[in-house]
Amino acid sequence: GKTRPGGLRENISVHAAKILAQQRRRAPGETPGMPGEPRLHRPRGSPGMEGKVKGLAATLGTIILWSIAPVLIKMLSLHFDPITQNFYRYFSSSLLLTSLSLTSGEIRRLTGHLRKLVIPASFVFLYQTLLVYGIYMTDATTASILMKLNVVFTSILAFLLFRDERAIITARSYLLGALLAFTGAAGIVTDAGGSPQLTINTGAALVVSASLFWACYVT
Repeated sequence: GKTRPGGLRENISVHAAKILAQQRRRAPGETPGMPGEPRLHRPRGSPGMEGKVKGLAATLGTIILWSIAPVLIKMLSLHFDPITQNFYRYFSSSLLLTSLSLTSGEIRRLTGHLRKLVIPASFVFLYQTLLVYGIYMTDATTASILMKLNVVFTSILAFLLFRDERAIITARSYLLGALLAFTGAAGIVTDAGGSPQLTINTGAALVVSASLFWACYVT
C-alpha cells in the first residue's frame, strides 16, 4: 500500500504532462486550471480590471482638459492674438510629443508615413484656428456648448463612410437628439440679441465650423 519514490515521481510526471497537454490545447484567452476544473475564458482583446481603471482615468482626464481649454483660451485672449497663442500652444505640445516619440522609438517608424499625416494635420490646423478665432469673438460657455456638435458631425460622417455605423444614425433616439442639438446650435448662432432683425453670431459660427473639421479629423 506504500507508494514507492519512483512511483511518486512517475505520478507527478504524468500529472505535469496532463497539465502541459491541457495548456497546449487551451484556446487563446483561457486561464490555466487543474484537470477537471472548468476553464474560464476571456474574450480576446477584452481589458482586465486594471485596463478598465486606466481607461476610465484617461477618459475623465480628457473630459477635464477639454472643459478647461475654452476658458484658458479666452483668458489668454487678453494677452495674445489668435495666431500667436496657437503658435505657443502647439509649439510647446510638439516639443513634449517629440520627446515622448524619441523615447519610445515610434518617431523612426512614423518617418516613412509622413505623407499620410498631411490631411489629418490639415484638419487639426483648420479646427484649432477656427476654434480660437471663434472663442475670441464669443464667450467660453457658448463655445463649449457648440464644440459638442462634433459628436453629431462625427456620427454623420461615420454613417456616410462606414456601413456598420449606419444603424446608429437611423435610430429614432439618435435622430431626435441630433435634431435638438442642431436646433440649439441654430438658436445660438442666429442670435438676434433682442433685435427684430436676425443676426449671425460670427464667433459661434466659427466654433461650429471648427467642430465640423474636428469630426473630419477623428473620422
